[in-house]
Amino acid sequence: MPIKIQTTMTLCALLFFGVAGCSLDNRSRSSGVPSEGTTLVFSGDWNDVEASVQHAAGALEMAVVAGAGFGLEPAEVVGVPTKRCRFELVTGGDEPVLVRCWAMETGDPREIEVFARVGEFGDAPRERRLLELIGERLGELRGREWAPIGRR
Repeated sequence: MPIKIQTTMTLCALLFFGVAGCSLDNRSRSSGVPSEGTTLVFSGDWNDVEASVQHAAGALEMAVVAGAGFGLEPAEVVGVPTKRCRFELVTGGDEPVLVRCWAMETGDPREIEVFARVGEFGDAPRERRLLELIGERLGELRGREWAPIGRR
């Protein structure tokens, strides 16, 4: 094959793969800070947990795909009566997210412990941001039937 054609084909291949590489979705990339998950404790009403998780997920371009376990666990299972729930979310970059909430107190407001893990290997900054948004919304809803959603 003549050198001119070979050079042109090589240049076209480099351009094609270079342009395709530039269009990768950056949302799916982690911050580079691995994590086993992050846990924070907030004060809030148990019946506001689901709404707070959905609000935080929407603000971070995530979607709740499953939720389970909003009931009271029997005392013989965990030592004291405990409310627990878990949510499975997915990010815009198709990464799995796990959120678990539990409260070992009765009455509202109560302390609610919230755990989050973003991605397969964790992502500490995004986990913390997700938890902060959940905590902010729990605070806004504490003791209220509803609260407007502010601008972010």
